[in-house]
Amino acid sequence: MTIRGVAIHQPPFVFINRNETSQDGRYYGFLIDIFREITSRLHNVSLELYEVEDGLFGSRQQVKTSDGTLQYVWNGMIGDLISGKAHVAVGPLSVSSVRYPVIQFTPSYLDTGLSILVPKADESDNPFSFLKPFSYEVWILILVSVFLIGIFSWIFDRLSPFGYSKLESEDNDKSNLTISSSFLNSMSTITGISGGETGRSWSTRIMMIGYFIFAMICLATYTANLAAFLTTKIQVTKITSLSDLRKYGFKFGVPANSDPAEYIKTSNEMADIRKNMILYPDLDGCVNALRKNEIEAIIWDNTIVEYVANQAPCDTLKVGELFDQKNMALAISRNMTASPDQKLMEDISVILLELRESGVVNRLFQSWWVDKGSCHSGEEEVTISSGITIHDFWGIFLLLIIFFVLAWLVLFFEMIFIKVFRKTANIRKVNKVMGSLNDCLGGTNLESDKKEEKPTFGNREMNVSLMNDGF
Repeated sequence: MTIRGVAIHQPPFVFINRNETSQDGRYYGFLIDIFREITSRLHNVSLELYEVEDGLFGSRQQVKTSDGTLQYVWNGMIGDLISGKAHVAVGPLSVSSVRYPVIQFTPSYLDTGLSILVPKADESDNPFSFLKPFSYEVWILILVSVFLIGIFSWIFDRLSPFGYSKLESEDNDKSNLTISSSFLNSMSTITGISGGETGRSWSTRIMMIGYFIFAMICLATYTANLAAFLTTKIQVTKITSLSDLRKYGFKFGVPANSDPAEYIKTSNEMADIRKNMILYPDLDGCVNALRKNEIEAIIWDNTIVEYVANQAPCDTLKVGELFDQKNMALAISRNMTASPDQKLMEDISVILLELRESGVVNRLFQSWWVDKGSCHSGEEEVTISSGITIHDFWGIFLLLIIFFVLAWLVLFFEMIFIKVFRKTANIRKVNKVMGSLNDCLGGTNLESDKKEEKPTFGNREMNVSLMNDGF
């Protein structure tokens, strides 16, 4: 028995070399290999192929008949199956609720869905690639943090009774923490350079402990991500998911008279991007428009998008997650459901299941999608939009805020402490206690900062001393 199949040129499922006359040389591809596996397991069954005349997969069109009534007519491969011109469709057709009532499907041989194809951006000459590890929001917050730490470390020193400014007023000693040195210390810390004086008071040092932790995590994160950016091929794209198409209104292309085009036209989920869809005769037209920047993206079957992105000139990239997930199956004319063709259709379905369960389908998929790909660079391609965002990094800023609030509480404690205990007569004992606590935080004892007074003796006292010694 000869099975008549209608084929469509859609790499890598089916390639049609129109310069070849023999069927073996004219048709080849992933589905051709699957049909060869099927026919090799059937007795006295061969496959005879021809190319669909209109070059379409098949969609439902509303036409007016001679009597003026409207009815739906199918074109493309599905139209040939309905008319009985072909027994099977040799092309990537997905199972859908619109197609199922008019044609028969075998069990699925591939799980698929829709995905997005976008052009790659050239990042080779970007002189500011060193800024990529963080998003601009994170960079702004880091700079604001450095500025605030510089200001408040100086303010804490002025307000705290244990700061250098109080030593200046009490002992006429020059303060060691000016506003300029405070900013210098804040900026040098975030860059990993050992800074100058960090302040003498408890409140300042507690705030700086949180800032040191903040700077350490920022430096470690930036260094790790910068190394990844410089050693990994990074593809920065305007579109990273379907949500970007919804949010920014980018124009995208879809082949006309196809299931994806019908889904976007009729689905309520795609209503907000429907107005930005541009239809092209085929996928090649979409790809050419994408390379000419006439559109920003293509929505098409995921398996075909993966194949196109892996072919020369390697200037496209698949982004985002799958949506409208479906199954691919062999489409069979319902004319074959009648006896004796019913038994043949059941045999094809059983063999297709065996091929998938035994790993033959996966092996063929690997051969046509991966092994025959042209874009293997040995480098991982990562799609990012703006580096590490504030959503990934907000915890470290929260930690800095917690230490900042704690520093204010300690400052209030310092001010209350010194007011209460300086009313006592034993101020030296109080300062000694405060100095011991301050030493635990790495500070300087209040008493040790004062200049040590050397005893002086007048001539009278010196003479008495000398006389007592025996002169």
